[in-house]
Amino acid sequence: MRISEYNLLIVEDMADQAKLLTSWINQSHIPVKCYTTSSMRETIDFLTDIEVDAVLLDLGLPDSNGIGTLHRLRYVIPDTPVVIVGTTSECNLLHVEKQKGNITEYICKPPAELHMLVSVTNALLPKNSNARQYTHRDLHRIERIVEDISIGVI
Repeated sequence: MRISEYNLLIVEDMADQAKLLTSWINQSHIPVKCYTTSSMRETIDFLTDIEVDAVLLDLGLPDSNGIGTLHRLRYVIPDTPVVIVGTTSECNLLHVEKQKGNITEYICKPPAELHMLVSVTNALLPKNSNARQYTHRDLHRIERIVEDISIGVI
């Protein structure tokens, strides 16, 4: 069982979006230390100094855009789990990249908090771990429970 925190790198050029994603993760009680970068150059420099357990990656960066962003990242960290936050128009391509094993998961913008947390949690858990991997069915159950709590049913 892992006692220490996981290291998660959030690659997002919009500061408000990076703060929102970091806030969601910090409020989730997942034992994660979040780092943020806002460009591909900054990301590559960061990854030469610090090892991360997973990356939450926006494909639209000032110095890299689209699927080339993923390929540049994979050159530096070929085996690290990557969860991509992409536009709706990129989601079909991202589905193919997931099937090829190039990414762990993808989320279409705007990201839903629970979907993002499930995706990040699954990316951080080692594949050979006995820890539970969450599914989208679990996500829908959690969303229903949260909705029931918010309307006072529970």
